[in-house]
Amino acid sequence: MEEKPVWIQLQQKVFSRWCNKHLSSRNLSVGEGTELAESLKTGIVLHRLLEILNGDKYWLPQPNPKLKFHMIQNIDMCLQIIKQKSIPLVGIGPEDIYDGKEKLVLGLIWTLIYFYK
Repeated sequence: MEEKPVWIQLQQKVFSRWCNKHLSSRNLSVGEGTELAESLKTGIVLHRLLEILNGDKYWLPQPNPKLKFHMIQNIDMCLQIIKQKSIPLVGIGPEDIYDGKEKLVLGLIWTLIYFYK
């Protein structure tokens, strides 16, 4: 397996810590580093993170997703919440998060960090 560039490893580590800092209030976590993209795959952790960051409660279409379709529904709901808050998202869709596309997931988390600083 090819080793990831240092900048990706560093961002995964830092962004995971930022997410975990907020998620710890609900006893949740995205793991450390490389687990970040995988942790967002169902949409549940991203949904909880958005609830914590916004101080709101949001409806989750599939609280116990088993199928890819259900997970993508959850992620799509999260992206809609982000857009409703006028947070700019460019070039990322629910399938990208489900597929664990690292650079796009890191870009999404960076956007959240920037907006909620």
